Amino acid sequence: MYTDVPSFTRCCFCAPLRYGLLVWAYLKLVLSILLLAGFLMWLSVVFFFIFFSETAIYILMSFIITVMILVFDVVFNFVFVIGIHKRHTTLLHIYFRYGIAYVVLMITFFLVNTGFIIYFTYEPLQEVELWRGIAVAGSALVTILGIHSYLLLLLRSEIRKLKDTAQFKFENHTADPKCYMQQTDYVSENNKSQDDSVKTPLP
Repeated sequence: MYTDVPSFTRCCFCAPLRYGLLVWAYLKLVLSILLLAGFLMWLSVVFFFIFFSETAIYILMSFIITVMILVFDVVFNFVFVIGIHKRHTTLLHIYFRYGIAYVVLMITFFLVNTGFIIYFTYEPLQEVELWRGIAVAGSALVTILGIHSYLLLLLRSEIRKLKDTAQFKFENHTADPKCYMQQTDYVSENNKSQDDSVKTPLP
């Protein structure tokens, strides 16, 4: 059984699709830059305390992966902005594929981090605050991925619209008219007979 993926003509049911995607693209780019800058500043402050903790290796690996995700997010959001401005379907396809990979990566990263936190917690079943924090983080992740998935559906609709528009192009060949002359056999034979009559000497 097959179901069609919904196609949208407007962003948030009110704004034009392309302008809505432009707003989303700039918003995501600014937020990703702010998140990366804020995380690096926070990491520089707490690095000394993290380095001497018992789970320093795990925490550092987690922070390195987080920084890599944020850096890639900034780069691909910049690609998204350029693709929307120039109506470049190849760049939009690249961001669309990155968006799908981003969803899978964030879910995997959340599950791995949650597993490590529960593993390193003494008697985790009795820690109410731990499960409350996991619930809050999970709700935030679901909200972010829901908005991100809606953005991907809007982007898919824009890519399809650009492809449909590119297939209908009118080429006006009358701007440079060309005239061709074809010599018929009748004209050639008349010209030949006239030449023979001119060359024949009079008696």
